[in-house]
Amino acid sequence: MFAYAGSKQDGALASYEAALERERQHPTLKTQAYLDYPCFVAEAKMESMYARAIEVLAINRDRPMFPVDRFRAHGARALLLYYLEREEEARADATLALAAAQEAKSGFRYHQGVGLVRSTDDEFAARVAALAR
Repeated sequence: MFAYAGSKQDGALASYEAALERERQHPTLKTQAYLDYPCFVAEAKMESMYARAIEVLAINRDRPMFPVDRFRAHGARALLLYYLEREEEARADATLALAAAQEAKSGFRYHQGVGLVRSTDDEFAARVAALAR
């Protein structure tokens, strides 16, 4: 769980929004802000930002992703939906997150180990797994 003071959280959110805006202005520039932002909001339980975090994930849902990216995207979405009391949708996304965590190949011809989920031994993964049940 994040233990940031309000102003630090606000600064982090502003930085994520700036990164997302920069990507929008320069489509060839890609960062992990589209994943980091929703994960940050979910982990910090920033209730006022749940809808925006889900929107960020939705805007970027067609982006090519490694298994670890799908794990983070579906996991964050599952937590956010759960917080919004949309439990059935949360369970579905949690199940997709766990499926991504189990993938053994990246899909790249010569780099099958790139972008895999290396560990699910953290609080985020445990909370997502609990939702999948």
